Amino acid sequence: MEQVDIIGRGITRSSQEMEINVPAKVGNNPGFASFDVLGNAFYLIECAGEVQIKTDTSPYKTYRKSTGENFPGDQTFQRLEIRNYGSETKIKIWAGWGEYIDRRFELLEAPTKAMGWDDANQEVPANDHIDVVPVSGDGVIRRKAVIITNLDPNENLRLEDTNGQTFMTVFPRTSITLPVSDTVRINNDTGAAISCNIGQINYVEQSLITIAS
Repeated sequence: MEQVDIIGRGITRSSQEMEINVPAKVGNNPGFASFDVLGNAFYLIECAGEVQIKTDTSPYKTYRKSTGENFPGDQTFQRLEIRNYGSETKIKIWAGWGEYIDRRFELLEAPTKAMGWDDANQEVPANDHIDVVPVSGDGVIRRKAVIITNLDPNENLRLEDTNGQTFMTVFPRTSITLPVSDTVRINNDTGAAISCNIGQINYVEQSLITIAS
């Protein structure tokens, strides 16, 4: 704890560093934690995922590791409230006066998770197309890549960008991995449906990573 005496004002200002377990959401109700602390700034030192934090003088906002807020000097708070819409998460938070200085530079990508296409019958209909739209929400930060496998032994699949321009062909019995975060259109220019596998690799919050038993 850092103690700072404000000379001539008779005020002692302190900063605190705390570890808190924030419960998981139950149904549509977020997990909740709170604590009393006097200050004008807070900073998330560690946070697996993202949480929402409010003070007794400001509304909820979303924060993740290495983020926080420094309020104007006269806008002090006496309480922090934290809610969590993901799985149970442990946070380490600094709160109090002044500024938490963190100049660490971490060259780490966010965790990734493979997500299959939601269509049980994965095929592109005859003379038609499928738009592979990026997944959003529920802890997904953004897409890292699209994986397309053409299962047909004879016919090609043609890929277009969002402007309708062809940029790649997936040949019969081959797979491609595209490091594209935007929508990809898969075209079938033949008179019969073409079977395929479609998957996406997404950057996600740490709380989405699970291990199957």
